[in-house]
Amino acid sequence: VRSSAGGLGLMLSVEHNGIQIVVIQPGSPAALSDALFRGDVLRAVDDVPTRGKSEKEVREMLDNTRGMKVTLRVKASGPGTPIREVVLCASDT
Repeated sequence: VRSSAGGLGLMLSVEHNGIQIVVIQPGSPAALSDALFRGDVLRAVDDVPTRGKSEKEVREMLDNTRGMKVTLRVKASGPGTPIREVVLCASDT
């Protein structure tokens, strides 16, 4: 299942390791940050863990950030990679 996420310019998919970024739309806040990458796993949105949440629940969490600053906690998909925080300003369109 793929879906777009709020005003961040992300397309997400449910994978075996969690909610994964599968597309970063060019020119979007996510692309302009140069801090998110295809394959990153979304661990939290504004300190709310995504573990155990459906793709729809995560998309709704991100949709609620339109026009606001949002902090994402992400992890590259490889083993032993650190979790990092990325702060974005979500588009309101």
